[in-house]
Amino acid sequence: RMFNYSRGGMYFESNFAPEIGTEIFIGVENSPYTSGHDVYRAKVIWHAGLDGGKTFFFHGIGVKYF
Repeated sequence: RMFNYSRGGMYFESNFAPEIGTEIFIGVENSPYTSGHDVYRAKVIWHAGLDGGKTFFFHGIGVKYF
Protein backbone atom coordinates (compact mmCIF):
# COMPACT_ATOMS: atom_id res chain seq x y z
CA ARG A 1 0.00 0.00 0.00
CA MET A 2 1.43 3.35 -1.06
CA PHE A 3 1.32 6.24 1.41
CA ASN A 4 3.72 8.91 0.13
CA TYR A 5 4.34 9.52 -3.56
CA SER A 6 6.43 12.25 -5.17
CA ARG A 7 8.48 12.85 -8.30
CA GLY A 8 11.64 11.74 -6.46
CA GLY A 9 10.54 8.69 -4.52
CA MET A 10 7.91 6.83 -2.61
CA TYR A 11 7.03 5.29 0.75
CA PHE A 12 4.93 2.14 0.80
CA GLU A 13 4.05 -0.65 3.20
CA SER A 14 4.25 -4.32 2.30
CA ASN A 15 4.60 -7.80 3.74
CA PHE A 16 7.77 -8.20 1.67
CA ALA A 17 10.90 -6.08 2.27
CA PRO A 18 13.52 -6.02 -0.49
CA GLU A 19 17.09 -5.54 0.74
CA ILE A 20 18.49 -2.01 0.82
CA GLY A 21 20.10 -1.27 -2.55
CA THR A 22 17.77 -3.59 -4.48
CA GLU A 23 16.50 -2.16 -7.78
CA ILE A 24 12.76 -2.61 -8.34
CA PHE A 25 10.14 -1.53 -10.86
CA ILE A 26 6.92 0.08 -9.57
CA GLY A 27 3.76 0.50 -11.64
CA VAL A 28 1.28 3.24 -10.68
CA GLU A 29 -2.18 3.29 -12.23
CA ASN A 30 -4.05 6.61 -12.39
CA SER A 31 -0.93 8.62 -11.58
CA PRO A 32 -1.53 12.26 -10.60
CA TYR A 33 1.41 13.21 -12.85
CA THR A 34 0.26 11.62 -16.13
CA SER A 35 -2.99 10.60 -17.76
CA GLY A 36 -2.10 6.91 -17.87
CA HIS A 37 -0.01 4.26 -16.23
CA ASP A 38 3.46 5.19 -14.86
CA VAL A 39 6.31 2.72 -14.37
CA TYR A 40 9.29 3.76 -12.24
CA ARG A 41 12.69 2.19 -11.79
CA ALA A 42 13.65 2.66 -8.16
CA LYS A 43 16.22 1.69 -5.57
CA VAL A 44 15.32 0.70 -2.00
CA ILE A 45 17.04 3.23 0.28
CA TRP A 46 15.58 2.12 3.61
CA HIS A 47 13.08 -0.19 5.23
CA ALA A 48 11.79 -0.65 8.76
CA GLY A 49 9.67 -3.16 10.61
CA LEU A 50 6.15 -1.98 11.47
CA ASP A 51 4.00 -2.58 14.53
CA GLY A 52 1.21 -4.91 13.46
CA GLY A 53 -1.31 -3.09 15.67
CA LYS A 54 -1.36 0.07 13.52
CA THR A 55 -1.14 -1.44 10.04
CA PHE A 56 -1.88 -4.65 8.16
CA PHE A 57 1.68 -4.83 6.81
CA PHE A 58 5.00 -5.83 8.35
CA HIS A 59 7.45 -3.48 6.55
CA GLY A 60 7.70 0.19 5.59
CA ILE A 61 9.89 0.79 2.52
CA GLY A 62 11.39 3.99 1.13
CA VAL A 63 12.56 4.10 -2.49
CA LYS A 64 14.22 6.69 -4.72
CA TYR A 65 13.57 6.78 -8.46
CA PHE A 66 16.41 6.86 -10.98
